[in-house]
Amino acid sequence: MNNNYILCEMKQFYGYKFKDFECNYEEKTAIGVLYDSFVIVGRIDDYPYDKYCGFGIRLCDDHIVTNVLGHSLLVNKNIEDIHASLKAIDDYCIARLPQKFLDEYNKAYCSDDANNSGLSWLMKNWI
Repeated sequence: MNNNYILCEMKQFYGYKFKDFECNYEEKTAIGVLYDSFVIVGRIDDYPYDKYCGFGIRLCDDHIVTNVLGHSLLVNKNIEDIHASLKAIDDYCIARLPQKFLDEYNKAYCSDDANNSGLSWLMKNWI
């Protein structure tokens, strides 16, 4: 598991809703913007016997939310844990955004195939 893998999982899970993504290899992080509104961070932590992936929603430079709607985003050991955390983030973001914004956002981007091409490029060039 590495930050490219985490970034690909985030892009694949969120699809057109996830933009402006990048990896920081020194910090072992993957980052992107969900719904043009929330900065989502994924991080790999190496421990002597295992690797874990954690997620958070950056609210400002010094604060990252790591527990949303009763779901901890910090310790993800496998793909099921990762997807559960990404879903919890999505549910949280949807709950915080007005329905009118979500409707307009989906109308503007949902049918745009160009947004889905980012995953193909990412898979081909970064993995």
